[in-house]
Amino acid sequence: MVSVWFTGAPGGWLVSPCGVTDYSPSPPLQFPLSQPPSTSIARSENTLPCLSIRRDFPVLKVVMSGTGQSSHLGDDPQPKITPNPYIRLLEQIDRVTFPEYTGPVRKVLIAFGSIHAATVLVCIAVMLIPLRRGPEARKKFTWILRKKYVPYISTPYHVMNSGLIIVVSQLLSSLIFVTYIIIDYYSLNSTSFVLRACLHVCWELCLLPGYFGLHVTAFCSLYTYLCSPRYSSKRRRVFSHPVFLNILFYGLPIITTLQTAGWSVALALAVRNQAFSYNKLAAHLRYGASYWKPGQNPNNPVHRRAASLLAKFLQRGKNFSTCWVWSSRNWSVIAVGLAIFYAVTVANLLHVLRTCLKASHSTPHFHRNMRRMDKLEPQVPSYIRENLESPVSRMTLPDVPIDSSKSYPRSLQKQPSVKELKDGYIYLIVYCSIMLLDLLIHVTCTIIRTVHFEQAIVDKRWRSKTTWLVLLGSTLASVAMLFHSWRIFTERDTTNIPEPNPGILVRKFLTSHREGPEAEANAANSYPKQVCDAADQSQMNKFGHADLSSSRTPISNWSINPIQQIRSPPAFSPVDDINRYTSYEMPPVSERNRLSGYIFAGPEPTHVDH
Repeated sequence: MVSVWFTGAPGGWLVSPCGVTDYSPSPPLQFPLSQPPSTSIARSENTLPCLSIRRDFPVLKVVMSGTGQSSHLGDDPQPKITPNPYIRLLEQIDRVTFPEYTGPVRKVLIAFGSIHAATVLVCIAVMLIPLRRGPEARKKFTWILRKKYVPYISTPYHVMNSGLIIVVSQLLSSLIFVTYIIIDYYSLNSTSFVLRACLHVCWELCLLPGYFGLHVTAFCSLYTYLCSPRYSSKRRRVFSHPVFLNILFYGLPIITTLQTAGWSVALALAVRNQAFSYNKLAAHLRYGASYWKPGQNPNNPVHRRAASLLAKFLQRGKNFSTCWVWSSRNWSVIAVGLAIFYAVTVANLLHVLRTCLKASHSTPHFHRNMRRMDKLEPQVPSYIRENLESPVSRMTLPDVPIDSSKSYPRSLQKQPSVKELKDGYIYLIVYCSIMLLDLLIHVTCTIIRTVHFEQAIVDKRWRSKTTWLVLLGSTLASVAMLFHSWRIFTERDTTNIPEPNPGILVRKFLTSHREGPEAEANAANSYPKQVCDAADQSQMNKFGHADLSSSRTPISNWSINPIQQIRSPPAFSPVDDINRYTSYEMPPVSERNRLSGYIFAGPEPTHVDH
């Protein structure tokens, strides 16, 4: 006695002796696939065992019915033509092995395929944004990995470029989704097992790039929180130590990639074995159907061979169902873990941004060790004090808060940077909510594939729902990721908050100029050097270097612009954008060395020798 029932996979039948199973709560129906001669079950010579399959979920029942020349169906007294049992069995197996879809599935696939194809083009356009903005933008946005050091720890955090990783992962994900949609479209009415194997492999690969993007985004949010001033403990805990986080940062994607590759190979091999067993069974059933006649002896070799091939086919279906279920379970665990980790890290980042947003509307205080600009030491050159303390129309430098005795003026609190911080805070909430929604959709789909795997594979309504649900989640995530990368690549530094360190202000002032043309290799030493004797007081404020003053070609690593005779430009403000003012007063040579080690850490102006 062999019990047979359906498990939900294409051709996925479970075979177990005497109804022992772990998959169905109800006992299966038992029937003799092949009856030995010594059986106690009486069998008429004019009857033939016929396998009848009815689709009755959650268990697809398989019963044996005997039909012959004198068989009657229902209450009709007229004799019926006995159907060919081999043809009937083959039709039922094909109906389960190659299930159908609902009508709107084709339109859904075409719509989402067009969206993902357009997403590929948008990804390429977003990746070209830094390339069109010049070498500085390429250097700023096209890096892949950087190291972030924290105090008291020699091991750095490994930080990836989230904007670049997100757009690249979305590009790969959209390409795989387009391939998946094309294969799914052609496999709707196809009996090819090759397309089915490719479909399962594409399904596994579709989830991998999205996981990488969310993984990098979550870790970048975590690093932003750990490197913020709020988190400034000298001894970091084990879970926040760079060594532990770096292991997780590289280890989790490697484990996910290996399990994806493993389940892809397992599903492909399961589909291939199922295809071999199906082809043998179908060929034998066609052979038996061609030689079958009503009233044929059921204990013939053709029937016994068909029963043996059917048992092997059911075992291959069981193997495929096992791979399907465990693959879905693994992705369920990965999606749930990633959703929890992403939610926690984003919550910490939002808390830091909310703290900054509150601080921008309150009275901030600087460290007590910082000095006011109007109390600089006497050894600081006079022209620096004049430039730093020169009044401007927007705000005066004595009002710049350097210590706790000053506060931000009202004009500074209304700067655009505060509004941009608030807009960024709201944008981050919306973006993270969309990404969490996408994760929840994937978790729902994987749970459905795990719990209701027989409906998700065989029933056309369940197959249609899971298909458009997965595509909907991937589309929402692709739009959010692309907008996030576009926002990162198109941002510009418009911060208008003054630096608390006077040395930084001086350095910004001394370097706030436009770069001149590139110096020619053969003309680098053709310009006269500045010669000034520190003992000669007549040369302290002398601008007699006409060639140097009128030259626009840099002869050092400073790139000097034409010198103006104005000592304190009235329109200069050290708290404004450093690229706004294109000229400055070059300090005398004799006083440059007095800046070393105090507030100016710039390079010494040396003559360039090629």
